Amino acid sequence: MEFRFPSAIGLIACVLLAVQAVVATAQPDPSRPPGVTYIGTVPDTGQFLPDSAIVGRFEDIKITVGEFVEAYFNSYAQFRPPPDSAGRVQFLESMIRKEILAHIAWEVDRPLTFEDRVLLAGDRERLLSNVLFQRMVMDSIVISERDVQAVYAQHLRQIRLRHILVSDLATAARVRSDLIAGRISWPAAVKKYSRSHVADPEGELGWTLRTGKPAEVADQLWSLREGEITQPVQDEDGIHLIQLIESRPYEAPSLEALRSQIENDLRQAQIARLSQRLQGRLAQQAGMTYDTLQIKAAVALMPEPPDQSQTLVIDMTTPHVSDEDTARVLARYRDRTVTLGQILASYSQINPLVRQPLNSFNAMVGQIQAVGLESYRADLARTLRLEDDPQFLQQMRRREEQLRVEHLYQDSVLSKVWVPSEDRRAHYEARKHDFVTYATVRFAAIYAPSRSGADSLAERLRSGERAEDILTADESRGVQRGSIQERRQNQEGYPYHTLLFEVLREGEVSVEGPDDQSGYAVIQLLAHDPGRQLSYEESVNMIDESLQNMASEKLLKELVARHRPRFDIEMHPERMMLVRLVDPLL
Repeated sequence: MEFRFPSAIGLIACVLLAVQAVVATAQPDPSRPPGVTYIGTVPDTGQFLPDSAIVGRFEDIKITVGEFVEAYFNSYAQFRPPPDSAGRVQFLESMIRKEILAHIAWEVDRPLTFEDRVLLAGDRERLLSNVLFQRMVMDSIVISERDVQAVYAQHLRQIRLRHILVSDLATAARVRSDLIAGRISWPAAVKKYSRSHVADPEGELGWTLRTGKPAEVADQLWSLREGEITQPVQDEDGIHLIQLIESRPYEAPSLEALRSQIENDLRQAQIARLSQRLQGRLAQQAGMTYDTLQIKAAVALMPEPPDQSQTLVIDMTTPHVSDEDTARVLARYRDRTVTLGQILASYSQINPLVRQPLNSFNAMVGQIQAVGLESYRADLARTLRLEDDPQFLQQMRRREEQLRVEHLYQDSVLSKVWVPSEDRRAHYEARKHDFVTYATVRFAAIYAPSRSGADSLAERLRSGERAEDILTADESRGVQRGSIQERRQNQEGYPYHTLLFEVLREGEVSVEGPDDQSGYAVIQLLAHDPGRQLSYEESVNMIDESLQNMASEKLLKELVARHRPRFDIEMHPERMMLVRLVDPLL
């Protein structure tokens, strides 16, 4: 069993955008000179523009390099243009267009509706919470060179670990005390107490590196002497006692190659600590109490997150539970309650790219605090006079501006769009080949640590043994080495996509590998559905939406084109390839 080191939990869910980052391990490349940073394949020799450089302007509103990069990576990845020169100019044009529409909307000055004012009142509370988080957490982060050097020293040592997994802190404390006093041996403690002893009889975790471990856990592990045991370490699987068996030097990349990763680790640790302090203060002020049994029951209703072992999967869906379950009361404070329904409603508003799964107790508690304590965060923000903070005032204006632009779009574009039925039929007949269901495959993917093991497994499958029976037998022994999966042809990015949709036939088996761990994947195609032609009746809603979108886009472009000459606009397409287009969160 692989021990999953707990990551820093952003306890204020409404600002997860500000604190989530995924940092790839820097690896030395002998073909590149040391000390030179590469942006993709382009060496950074000082040619990139500073963040303050101007790439565009609308009236007196300047668009700087920093603002362009931030807006680009804040947009949905699937909708943003490519990062080539044409794509960058296209995105800059969209930023200018947004300012044109905003200016027109303010000029029209359409009265806000009652619903608008309700939305703005709710946004006010949320944005006050955001600016409080910025001032009390993000602005308090300090990363010293001494801290960076200390973490880098951990990267220079590889450690070998073993663990015992238990369910509660009381058991963990008792087992740790017995181990230290010599009243029980480690193998006996694993056999008697560890929940993972079936799949992992010795509790062995193997050799591990500092890379990817959050600072609060790494500090415990890398400060151990051989034979020492950590204090209990908790993650979504339970509570771990971890022992250092031995250590050895490791030739890590240079400090400069790892610096951004180390600084991010330290930043995440400080965010978690400062967030917990802020949340604890607010929870105490609110008198919040948690119903542990109801929270555990709610967690059990949450789906497992997508498998990320082979490819990155972004889950755009939100959990669905029965009406009866949404009424579960998970926490109480003052004269109010927090229900599972409130949690799911709030969760659905978080950007799918950054929201965390709710299938652990800690994650659910974090979301409860995000929902239940928002008004208290807003009250504290008012006490600190953050309603006058320039960041808050700018965000509130932008939110009202967004509502006004939506009304402008509704009144000046959507209200004028109508698609005749004959146009829908003509569109279908002209593009009938586009209206088909995607091909779907059902397949087994089973891991084998060696080529001989993979060949043996493949032979069993070719001889007629069912993959489901093999995996069921594995599970009865506590072993998880594969799964039965389904994929559609439009789900790109899976390593075996071409193999499944273009090479294998039903029942056929392929051995793929080795991977970077010298392991192999045994793939068997169980079923293949080639898809079918959709009728006009099945396609009409898609056709209508598509034609409405095209008509709306045409009217919107005409609206912008009519008003554009009135404004003083400046664009610098010649500067776009001098923008260092790297996600600021990396």
